[in-house]
Amino acid sequence: MIPVAYIIYSEKLKKFYIGKSENFSKRILFHNSDENEKWSKAGRPWIEFLIIPCHTFEQAGKIERFIKAQKSKKYILQLKEKSEYIENLLGRFSNNC
Repeated sequence: MIPVAYIIYSEKLKKFYIGKSENFSKRILFHNSDENEKWSKAGRPWIEFLIIPCHTFEQAGKIERFIKAQKSKKYILQLKEKSEYIENLLGRFSNNC
């Protein structure tokens, strides 16, 4: 599997959830499952918003933390609209992984 940083969206909560995974398909199923007792349970159903394929799980984690630190829906929307934002993230966090 390919490690990814991901953003999913809940129409019900009008919120984004930012995470990382080595198996996104399995992870989003968990977010939407009855087995989920975490915070994200309240937002079901979650839909895929953005997937950022990474070279390593460590890189995915650094990108996840960086996006969360921005605390900005505007930034998240720009990530989807402007591919150079994602390229910049991948470049910024590639040398340290």
